[in-house]
Amino acid sequence: MTEKFTPDPVLEVYFSQTPEASSDPNFTTALITDPSSTTPLYYLIINTNSARDTTVSFSPFVPSSPASGSISYTVSMHEFENNPSSDKPIGSCDISGTSGAITMYGPNMTFGTPVRYVYSFIYKFEEADISNASPGTYESTVTVTVNGG
Repeated sequence: MTEKFTPDPVLEVYFSQTPEASSDPNFTTALITDPSSTTPLYYLIINTNSARDTTVSFSPFVPSSPASGSISYTVSMHEFENNPSSDKPIGSCDISGTSGAITMYGPNMTFGTPVRYVYSFIYKFEEADISNASPGTYESTVTVTVNGG
């Protein structure tokens, strides 16, 4: 008699302040204090045992208090490799007034032992956009949509 083993699907998706961290429900905000930094501000962790397409959407930076305008920026997403010089670029998008997104397609894999994927994000701001912005705190929302499996 032959029996086929079909493991339950695994999907765990969360943001983290470090690439090694486990899920922390209290981590909801990453602060940008140096708009010229090339250090990742946060990481996206996906732990799955099946191929899944993922879209990461970014909203414009808008003032958190009543004010007008937004700050344009470019965000790039990288597969994190513990060595910033070897990180693999996934994609990038320019955000200026409307939302943007980066889509990545799931790797060819079959159900089995979960694999942990870590992605980092680098934000780039133009000095002119920062200089022309109204004083205050600005906010942007990052949304992850996972399909498939």
